[in-house]
Amino acid sequence: FCGKALNCLDIGGDGSALIAAGGSDPVVRIWDPRKPGTSAPVLQFASHTSWVSSCKWHDKSPFHLLSSSYDGKVMLWDLRTAWSLSVIESHSDKV
Repeated sequence: FCGKALNCLDIGGDGSALIAAGGSDPVVRIWDPRKPGTSAPVLQFASHTSWVSSCKWHDKSPFHLLSSSYDGKVMLWDLRTAWSLSVIESHSDKV
């Protein structure tokens, strides 16, 4: 996994084929396996400040992804804008 340990992987919900993964760096990566000839991520979110511990697609929306990190944050991402819609920072320890 990009030379890092893999901590989480989830395949998109609601008919999406997108794959989200996170590991031992602060980056959430998104791949589209339908895109031929490339193994590079189609999107990368790098707003966490520590390892990504979990990632989960929204059950009903192919555009929304949750990620959590050892930095104590839970973030909700919107793939249409490539920005986080919400950040929960109430944890004092890794989540």
